[in-house]
Amino acid sequence: MTKRILVIVTLAALAGALAVFMLIFSREDKPAAAANFPSPEEPVYVPSAGENREISRISVENENGGYTISDAPEEGFFIEGFEDLPVNTNTLSFTVNRLSRLRSREVVEPAADPAPFGLADPAARVTLSFTDGTTGVLYVGSLAPDGINHYVKSGDSPAIHLVSSTDLGDCFSRALDFVDKAITPPNESPEAPVFDTITLGGLVRGKEPVSIVYRPVPEDDSAASGFLRNPYRIIRPLEAGVSLDRGPPILQALFGLQADRVAARLGGGLSPADFGLAEPYSTVTVSGTPGGGLGGFSLRASAPNPEGLVYIQPEGSSLVYEVDESKLSWLGVTFFDLMDRMVRLPFIDSVASIELRGEKPLASFTLSGEGDDLVVKAGDAVIDTANFRPFYQTLIAAIYDEYCDIPAPEEGVPPLLEIVYRYRDGRASDTVSFYPASSRRVLTSLNKGRPFYTYRAYTDKVMADLERLLAGEKVLSYL
Repeated sequence: MTKRILVIVTLAALAGALAVFMLIFSREDKPAAAANFPSPEEPVYVPSAGENREISRISVENENGGYTISDAPEEGFFIEGFEDLPVNTNTLSFTVNRLSRLRSREVVEPAADPAPFGLADPAARVTLSFTDGTTGVLYVGSLAPDGINHYVKSGDSPAIHLVSSTDLGDCFSRALDFVDKAITPPNESPEAPVFDTITLGGLVRGKEPVSIVYRPVPEDDSAASGFLRNPYRIIRPLEAGVSLDRGPPILQALFGLQADRVAARLGGGLSPADFGLAEPYSTVTVSGTPGGGLGGFSLRASAPNPEGLVYIQPEGSSLVYEVDESKLSWLGVTFFDLMDRMVRLPFIDSVASIELRGEKPLASFTLSGEGDDLVVKAGDAVIDTANFRPFYQTLIAAIYDEYCDIPAPEEGVPPLLEIVYRYRDGRASDTVSFYPASSRRVLTSLNKGRPFYTYRAYTDKVMADLERLLAGEKVLSYL
């Protein structure tokens, strides 16, 4: 028992010594403690800012260069020297309101040496001019040990105040921080972008800039079925539909774009080349955006830097914005990223005949009737419609699996497989051609146009199922 009591007494003595040490250490390491703690019912304001006089001008000096806010009698507050730029008026108003009634959280005991509070060389100096002709000066020192307040001194007053960093945040800003961060206008259709033409260019796309048009199809156009109803069409560097899964979200990201930061204002020694914009990595031109008479816009964008940030300059603007590349899904997108990879998707009831051929004719099918009354023949032989439908699903499942930049085979080179669709409404037929390329890929071309790679498993499936279908054996669709 005596030994247990001795251990307890020893532990208590050590705890007491530790508490005394921590108290001494905290007193030596921190500036003077607060003398007054104003209650919420009786707020204390920093002199020169808390007398609720009407402010006519605020001049801020800081390591970022500072800025000056002035009040125009009829137009409100503005940043001097930035009258021609779109300034966020709400931010200006908040700044003026906060500084006109700068609340003191605590009043610290006067100190002979302002250095421990960061006031010997203040981080910011704020000069307030009032409509009555008087002025006041605020000095903003270092961040207090609590991490949420700054030390502030007013004019020649010996008192040092603790002021919320939230109320003082604008004292460390640049003039450019008040500029509106909106880069592009919003689209009037939030779910699907509406425009006339979008052109994507720049170094990232080399010699293959992309032009996309929006052409909505009237609901009463009965001839426009399947792929023809897609309102988004790529017209350069080739003719193709835009993927309705991938395309619209990428295009929509062009509208309502907000910057993370206004990086610079060109001029005064700064040029587009300083931000990688002399020969831009990516460019965008949008025409025909409806609403508000906006009429479109153009952007120049740099390549992402190692931190993943991109510089963007709108055409006709002297501002350079900084945006995280995660917001810019369009930045390096190519036509192949945007295009619908399905080669052709004709509705079965719109097809009059289908011919399959390679080096020689393979089979020819005629289709008549619709829906449950669809009749399929191969020559004079009637094909089981229920078995033909999965085969047809395989035919229209042809897809461009990989990008290809080699030209189509020369005229006269026989295809490995060719599918020809002829339509009942008299429109031009479509020919999907497959040429040997490698052991696992074929070159796929629509109407003898630009080819892309398709996995050879697809053509192998078509050829094998064609034999089964003609033999009356059951077939399953490719997808």
